[in-house]
Amino acid sequence: MRDRDALLISALAVTPVTLAFSVLVGAGMMRQAPPLLVSIGAGVLLVLPALGMTTPFHERLSWLPLGMLVWSMMVLVGFPMYFPGERAPALAAGITVVSEPAGLSVSPEWMVLLDEALPGLSVGRALPPTAAATPEALPRPLPRLLPGGALPAGEQPDEVVLPYEGSGQSLSIPIGFVGADGEDLDTWMLFDTGASLTTLDPKTLAALGVDIPDDAPTLKFATAGGERVAPVVLVDEVWIGGLLVEGVTVGVCEECAFGHSVGLLGNNVSSRFLVTVDQQRKELTLRPREDQPGREMDIRPWLEISVEATRWSDGRTELSADVENRADRDVTDVVLSVMCADTYPVEIPEVPRLGSVTAEASLPLGADCSRYRVKLDSARW
Repeated sequence: MRDRDALLISALAVTPVTLAFSVLVGAGMMRQAPPLLVSIGAGVLLVLPALGMTTPFHERLSWLPLGMLVWSMMVLVGFPMYFPGERAPALAAGITVVSEPAGLSVSPEWMVLLDEALPGLSVGRALPPTAAATPEALPRPLPRLLPGGALPAGEQPDEVVLPYEGSGQSLSIPIGFVGADGEDLDTWMLFDTGASLTTLDPKTLAALGVDIPDDAPTLKFATAGGERVAPVVLVDEVWIGGLLVEGVTVGVCEECAFGHSVGLLGNNVSSRFLVTVDQQRKELTLRPREDQPGREMDIRPWLEISVEATRWSDGRTELSADVENRADRDVTDVVLSVMCADTYPVEIPEVPRLGSVTAEASLPLGADCSRYRVKLDSARW
């Protein structure tokens, strides 16, 4: 191949090779694989097959750009056949990783448009088209609220069966939300067992009437595009079919929304249910756990805790715990673990909304609390 032809093909190959590398990196990141191994694996998956395709040619390396061009196009076109519904989020995650060193940001909405423009083979059902900020209402099997906001015992069903779209770790399910002012919204979310906290994009929070204050608590999130620090807010109600979870802490995450899914349904919601996936029927069955877990994941960002240990001359050690509640909800049954040489619990019956309390505890004589750590063991709304 002449040098001029090789340069022309190399120039043509830059875009598809970059996109193919990004989609492979993104698919690995979405499965929580180590970024370095994902990048190395994506490079190997692109280069080795391209080298194999150029084996019959005499000047093998000069034909490599053509092999990379052809193989990268095959990866982009064939990806939806093996991972239906995942190409757009994989592109967004991968390009975020690739462009991050240059300080560039990529909108997930652009990736949806790019995915729609690319050809693709698919044997599964495709995800529905991108929804607006207020998607079409979905049927709910039971009324959410009765007059006065009370839910009588036994109103919620023993189980809920939901349809889902996608496959693998990209299952999209219908979810309902109620905001602080009673604004409700039915939408779609990715059921993500690897996400500890539920996330929503700013547009959806705005549709729910949920403000994001400047002094909102912040947390670190492990997203497909890497670790991010983002504010968190409280959503009054999350409905999964006829099953209700109240007081859900939600991370504000623009890049966690892909296509018609406005965010990730994390373990702070999903861990309250036993989940069964029926791949043949494309259905998700959820049953409330009999031993309902505490709400530590939702409550922890809203409590500011400080503990002081005082040792008296007679050998006594006393703990004083100050707990401030920044949430607009009462917190009850708070148990702090103060980990000295041994671990000692400090129990606080209630911390009022937007209020604070001080609790004290006396430790056994001789207890060594010269160094200690504090952990929120349990709490409920």
